[in-house]
Amino acid sequence: ADGTAIVGPVHVERGGADGRATLDAETLTLTLQRRTTEIALPRLTLEQVRLTVPPARVPAGLANWTEAGRIVVTPTRAALALVRDPAAAMAALRGDPLALIASVEAGDLLVEARGHRFKLDRASAQPSATGLTLSARGQFGPADALPGASIPSLDAVVEVDGSFNPTNAHLALSGIGPDLDPSGFTRTLHFSPASRADMVLDVLLDGDVVRATGQVAVRNTSFEHWRIAPEAVGPIDGRAQLALAVDRRTGHATADVTSIEVGAAHGDVHLTLDELSRTPRFEVAVTLPRQDCQGVADAIPRALVRTMGRLDVSGTAWFEGRLTVDLANTEDLKLDVHGSVDECTFESLGPEVDRQIAQLGKRFRFEPNINGKKVGTKVGPGTRNWVPMKRIPEWLKWAAMGTEDGGFYRHGGLKESLLRGALKLNFKHQRYVYGGSTITQQLVKNLFLTRHKNLARKLEEAIIATAVERSVSKDRILELYLNCIEYGPKIWGIKSGARAYFSKEVEDLTPAEGIWLMAIKPYPVHAYYVARDNEWNQRWVDRMQGIFSKLVRHGHITQAEMDAAAPSYKPDFTGLRVARVP
Repeated sequence: ADGTAIVGPVHVERGGADGRATLDAETLTLTLQRRTTEIALPRLTLEQVRLTVPPARVPAGLANWTEAGRIVVTPTRAALALVRDPAAAMAALRGDPLALIASVEAGDLLVEARGHRFKLDRASAQPSATGLTLSARGQFGPADALPGASIPSLDAVVEVDGSFNPTNAHLALSGIGPDLDPSGFTRTLHFSPASRADMVLDVLLDGDVVRATGQVAVRNTSFEHWRIAPEAVGPIDGRAQLALAVDRRTGHATADVTSIEVGAAHGDVHLTLDELSRTPRFEVAVTLPRQDCQGVADAIPRALVRTMGRLDVSGTAWFEGRLTVDLANTEDLKLDVHGSVDECTFESLGPEVDRQIAQLGKRFRFEPNINGKKVGTKVGPGTRNWVPMKRIPEWLKWAAMGTEDGGFYRHGGLKESLLRGALKLNFKHQRYVYGGSTITQQLVKNLFLTRHKNLARKLEEAIIATAVERSVSKDRILELYLNCIEYGPKIWGIKSGARAYFSKEVEDLTPAEGIWLMAIKPYPVHAYYVARDNEWNQRWVDRMQGIFSKLVRHGHITQAEMDAAAPSYKPDFTGLRVARVP
């Protein structure tokens, strides 16, 4: 702006009388006169020059993408700048930065901005009707990238207006690693450093609205999070079509991820987000068109089905699911699921799981474990604590279903309403509170799986529960459930529960006693100490009253039996006075 250019350090050589003249200087200051000076620099070779563009000289639109409005350009040893239009270069020195950019074609430059380093093999600009068309090809990555790290490549064409605000772009990026994610998402999920993505996007910027369409492919992608699986999930290879739109003014965004392909499996995902600047609302829809069940099974990462191993499945099926959540009012959550997954036939869930399912209809002894640690007692029809179904009071069976799974005899192992209720609670508390498992799923958790609260366990639980429902009768599942679940510390099975709390056999329990045993799920250890330490409170009164009312309403017990337990509905824990668990 003041007509002064400062460059340094400088080393100049030219021929003289003796054939050579040399000038070395730390700084070379050139003051231009007011008159126009014609200079012709067809090629300028730069060595060891660092150019810093101060904030005042950075176009406004470009400053938004830089750190504190500052850009640092460091040419490498072979860097070059080709001045195509000397007149435009002179105009730029008089205060037109766009003219300077349009007049120069650069190569082999390192550009640093916002903590990233761009190695430009070639960069140029052409005047357009509204501003400039910028073209760049090279590599980019974090400024502190480790030596030898895989560096992504970029091929970009960007249209900018007169203030250097981008209006549209075509971007081709390959080899993108997790260290380039500005959102922190890949760090939260601990993506492996070897994970890579390739992307081609056409971007249109229209005021506050940004739209992008293109394709993405991921390769050798692995990630790890304890809420997903106890080990790394992957490697995953896949590809999809993208269509994204964000309105920064209204806080509305959509994302269509279509033609997703992971192995032989294929499907679409649609996501809508609203109120992004406040408490968001979102809707996600997943569609799997009719396809081979085996292809879908093969696409599931092994870390998510580690207990089973490879699934052998036959048949074809389709699936559609839609979840709508307003995080400001989770009670309005909607979940709609449709499909024909029951048309998939499980040929094998792995040798060990197949053997365990086959044992469910026979006499067996099983020692449960809690996250890998054996509990020290055995359950099952081969033990002395087994109580056959005919000795369990009918009302007690209905109390079990009333507290855990009212539609037990009507579903095939999974129940949409239970899952919907679990999602409401979990979104409301913003953490995992309730799993929404059916009686069959709870039996599977106790006999086949661990208690780790992660996605992998829930997925295996759902698959094995569906297989169990197809192999074992409902009465047998309920009989196994009552005899194999936990009723307190070191208390496994309904017989041990009746004796530990009430010093009775199962068939001799009163309604209040039996309802208590069914009410203590899903936290039986906590409930044991409530009973032992006489910490009965209104919460337990309300829970017991609710179960009593449901059984009276459906005719499983009488009103007189309920009245006899009122108003506290607290049973007499005679067994706890005889022997206590420390």
